[in-house]
Amino acid sequence: DVVTGANGNTRRRDASVVNDPAAGTRTRDVIHTGPDGQTRTAQSTAQRTDDGFERDVIYTGKDGQSATKSIDVIKDPDSGTTIRQVTFDRNADQP
Repeated sequence: DVVTGANGNTRRRDASVVNDPAAGTRTRDVIHTGPDGQTRTAQSTAQRTDDGFERDVIYTGKDGQSATKSIDVIKDPDSGTTIRQVTFDRNADQP
C-alpha cells in the first residue's frame, strides 16, 4: 500500500502473510517505509495451542533498535474466561 499525505509525502507498507493450517501457524512480515526512505519492520509468528494461541513479534526501528512482544492467550470454555498475558521488551537487542 502507498499513501500520499496532504503535504505530498508518501509512505509505503508491504506485507506478506503465510498461513499453514496443518501446522496451525501464521507468519506475517511487514515493512514500513517512511517519507524519509527509512524502513521499520515487524515480524510476527502466531501458533494455535490446545487452549488458545501464542504470538511473538519482533519490531525493528529505522535506526536498528528493536523490541519484542509476546502474547499468550488461554481460553477456558467451561468457565467462560480468557486470560491474556503480554510481555513487551523495548530495545531487546541492547545490553
